[in-house]
Amino acid sequence: MGLAFRPGYPEIRHNIATYLQFANSYAALQKFYNCIDWFRVVNLAVHLFDSHPDVLAKEQASIEHLLVDEYQDLNRKDQEFVRKLLADPNGLCVVGDEDQSIYETQRFADPNGLVTFDQTVMATKTLPLTFCHRCPNQILSKANVLIAKNKVRMKDKAPLRAMHPENNGRVVTIWRRSKKAEVE
Repeated sequence: MGLAFRPGYPEIRHNIATYLQFANSYAALQKFYNCIDWFRVVNLAVHLFDSHPDVLAKEQASIEHLLVDEYQDLNRKDQEFVRKLLADPNGLCVVGDEDQSIYETQRFADPNGLVTFDQTVMATKTLPLTFCHRCPNQILSKANVLIAKNKVRMKDKAPLRAMHPENNGRVVTIWRRSKKAEVE
């Protein structure tokens, strides 16, 4: 594999060299201790299923129904793993809210997998959950303004509504001098 670098960015070469040195050392430690990194488990399981269809068939035979909560926080490989586990996708139920995805940077979550789920898994029935049990109207009205700006959203998704509309609640903004003052 060749790497191309933009002229004038010598630090990229150094960063990549440092990363490769770290990755090689980390792989050597894993081999020495006969262990794997938790984030590689799913990749290895998908590879196992792809290279040994008999193992996949045995696993699929043991799972009739599967419920996955917080689906928006799965990355693409996690989503592939979930879809492989069931021979019949009609046994799969996923729950999630693409507006609540919080792991896009740490775990490469792909909330678009939830948005396009009905295109990936045929005969999908989508049941939008638009009632909020926890927040009063004033908070939801402010949240809906921010949520509407999200780039990855289900088409024509309705705004959140309070389960108890009579509870208007109160929104209070408190400013502190610094993060340290806020913690104190």
